Amino acid sequence: MTADVERLLTIPEVADGMRIKSRATVYRLINSGQLRTVNIANSGERSRLRIPKSSYDEFIARRSS
Repeated sequence: MTADVERLLTIPEVADGMRIKSRATVYRLINSGQLRTVNIANSGERSRLRIPKSSYDEFIARRSS
């Protein structure tokens, strides 16, 4: 059985896609709840956030309408 795997975007990939220069802006969107994230860090590691492509696409769609 093959599981569907959603593409996860890095903070710089999201910033580039939005054509913004500051990663801090992406973190503000995350902290305000406008972008959903997943943490891919192993136990005991520092946080490694990724944005599911569906969350990015939904954000773009909301901003475009």
